[in-house]
Amino acid sequence: MGARVRGFLRDLRNPRVRAGYLFISPFMLYFTVFLLIPILASVLISFTDYSVLKPAHWVGLKNYTRIFFGRKVELASLFEAAVREKGTRDTVLFYKSLKNTLTYAVGSVGGGVLLSLIVAIIFDEKWFRGRSAFRTIYFLPTITPMAAIAFIWILLFNPRTGLINYFFVRVGLPAQSWLGDPKTAMLSLILVSIWKGLGYNVVIFLAGLQGIPTEYYDAAKVDGASRLAEIWHITVPLLMPVVAFVTVTGVIGSFQVFDLVYFMTKGGPLNATEVIVHLIYENGFQPPEFKMGYASALAIVLFGVIFAFTVAQFRFFRRRQTW
Repeated sequence: MGARVRGFLRDLRNPRVRAGYLFISPFMLYFTVFLLIPILASVLISFTDYSVLKPAHWVGLKNYTRIFFGRKVELASLFEAAVREKGTRDTVLFYKSLKNTLTYAVGSVGGGVLLSLIVAIIFDEKWFRGRSAFRTIYFLPTITPMAAIAFIWILLFNPRTGLINYFFVRVGLPAQSWLGDPKTAMLSLILVSIWKGLGYNVVIFLAGLQGIPTEYYDAAKVDGASRLAEIWHITVPLLMPVVAFVTVTGVIGSFQVFDLVYFMTKGGPLNATEVIVHLIYENGFQPPEFKMGYASALAIVLFGVIFAFTVAQFRFFRRRQTW
């Protein structure tokens, strides 16, 4: 360690090195003040009963055991307490929100990646006309504020006057209470999420398609391969790095969904759309308790879940590229 410090001090004598550190100092200041310090503070608060309205007291791992096993869990009798307290509201809500978050992530990312890939391949075809105009149209939802999007889709999902139910009735299907029914509320949010993220994903896939050498397709045509065979054996394998990027970033974003749930359902009906970030908000920023300690523990648990899924995805796609 001493050798590294001496080397660092020696490098500072170089004017170019000092200039480099000077240029990155604004970002390092921003990163330290607005990211690093809040993250460390959140970790520290998660071990307390801090509630904004009263001083914090150290409670150790009680917030974490409360998340997974119940309110009155003691480390000395963890298993017995877990069995006894497994029905507490906090624990039930956490596992419910975790299940809903996973459902949302699988539906929005899986459906979004597949649909975006199909749309990108169609737009990349030479026979497709007016691609510039279509690129503008499908990218508009990506840059539209979520509040405006939520307002529009609430009107579309209205069980009485909504345009979606109007078409359902016209084709002989029963009208649905989209956001008011626990069976369809999460599906509705997933559809809105796919629609909003379609433009961004298509742009990424189109960039990947532009980077595939045409020689591969020329060779396939010489061998008599059909267009579907070209897509399956050339396009999809060579796009795997792009698929990995879109999937990993999509999963990370879907685990942090909040605004869509907050504007459209508030976690209802009957907690059918309650997700982890919205649960953190309700515990940390809603009266009368303002349970910041418990909310911080939930945030740390969410970080662990995202980290685990990200590592698993990287390993999966790394193996996929070696096949």
